[in-house]
Parts: sequence; C-alpha cells; structure tokens
Amino acid sequence: MDDMPILMTTIILLILFEGVFNLKVAFLRYVEEGAWNRRLSGSATMNRDQLEIAPMEALQKEAIAAGIPFTPDRAALIEAILSHRERHGSAANGGETSRGAVVEGDGNNGAAAPIGRAAGRNYETAAPRHAAAAAAIHGARAVAPEPSRRAGVKPGTSGKIKPSYKGPYRVTKDLGNNRYVITDIPGFNLAPRALDTILSSDRLKPWIRTPPPMGREKT
Repeated sequence: MDDMPILMTTIILLILFEGVFNLKVAFLRYVEEGAWNRRLSGSATMNRDQLEIAPMEALQKEAIAAGIPFTPDRAALIEAILSHRERHGSAANGGETSRGAVVEGDGNNGAAAPIGRAAGRNYETAAPRHAAAAAAIHGARAVAPEPSRRAGVKPGTSGKIKPSYKGPYRVTKDLGNNRYVITDIPGFNLAPRALDTILSSDRLKPWIRTPPPMGREKT
C-alpha cells in the first residue's frame, strides 16, 4: 500500500511524457509541412528531386490529383507519378517529361510573346532601310560620315585622329556585315595624319555636291 502513491505518480509521469512526445511530433510535422508548402507555393508540379524528399502526405495528394492508386511503397509511388506525367504529356503543364529534365511553365513565355512579336515587326520594317543604305554606300564613289550618336564626338573625328576637313571620304573596302573601310581622298586631307576607319552604312551617306544658294556664289 505504501508503494501505491509512487506507482500512481510514475503512471501519471509516463502519460504526461507520452503526451508531450506526441505533441512534439505533431508540431514538428506541422512545421515540416508548412515549410514544404511554402517551398512549393511557386510551383504547381513537383519534379523528381522534390518528390524524393516530399512527405508521404504530399505524395498521396499528388497521386490523388493524377488518379493513381495509392501505395505505401514510396519508390513505386514516385515512379508511378512520373510515368503518368510522361504518358499524359506533362510538358504542357510545366512538369517533368523525363528523368532529370524539367520543362518550365509557359507563363513567362506567354507574357513575353507580344514583346517578341513587336520586336520582329520592328526588324522587318527596319531591314529594307538598312539594305537600301548599304546598296547606296556600296555604289558611291565618295561618302560623308554622319554625326556620331556619342556625345562630344563630331563627324569625321576619332579618339586619335581629328581632321579639320569633314569629307568627302572614299570607301576602300567592303568588309561585309554592313561594315565599310573609309579613308581620306588624296589632296583633300588637311590633318597631319590620314583618316582610316570602319563605319556602318547608318553612319555614312553618299557625298553629293550641291551648288550654293542663289546670290551667294563666290566671285
């Protein structure tokens, strides 16, 4: 009879310890599932690596969504999920099509498609202008450089050579890909060194000699 209080105390302590242990397990599972759900919040479909570390509850939800019979065998369930995706063309849904190969969803591609189409239209309208300019430069005897788009750089100047005369120049070589070598015409160079540089057709225009306005002719 004297041992009865000790026995009751021991039983109560065991019950409390078991309750605390079960509560700890439930809390850890809740935290793990919450972290897992946050990890998958931006992905509609788990790939193989995610399936390998997913809890059984997540695999069960995946199997139910795909209509696959649930099995406690983890490896077999993962293979069944992946096989179901391959058979039903999961590439359209941004899932995994083969082992180790993940196809991203087309959300970003769909948003960027109008921009790509607009850029294509711009290229289609700009290409003929470049082609016409290249043909005009190729057949010209003399050319004049256009002002540079860079601030502080004047036509016919470079970082090392600054001729005081701004044209005309002659095209000495067509490098292809809309690039031309231009040099000074002998007798027109007023700088200490001759200009020899490479420009594209959008920086060049055929040299056309125009008469001065009426009343301003030199006598």
